[in-house]
Amino acid sequence: MTYSALLTAIYADYDRLWSTWTAEMEKEGGIGTIVFLPEGYKAAEGLDRASFAYWTDERARSYLVDAGISPDGFDSLLEDVSVAEEFLVMIVEEIGDTGGRAVHVHRVGRIGTN
Repeated sequence: MTYSALLTAIYADYDRLWSTWTAEMEKEGGIGTIVFLPEGYKAAEGLDRASFAYWTDERARSYLVDAGISPDGFDSLLEDVSVAEEFLVMIVEEIGDTGGRAVHVHRVGRIGTN
């Protein structure tokens, strides 16, 4: 899956991922993020074949700092997330053949229709 296909699939499977996120949040005792690493989704043919993990806010922040990325944006999303309606997703994307990685953090909510 590409990054954009994964993000689309995440919104399409909102209910299952939100349930997973809330269960993990209760188990861990705090807000965190669902994390998709390239090795867990790149070769997957769909979201049901992709693997992901729940990281506490401390682990996600540590990952960002270790990668040389300021955690300020993550912290801002973390502070504003409405746990009754939204969850956080971190998608780590490989950047071409450079060996570099980009980190995208999203606050995912249900997409409403009129």
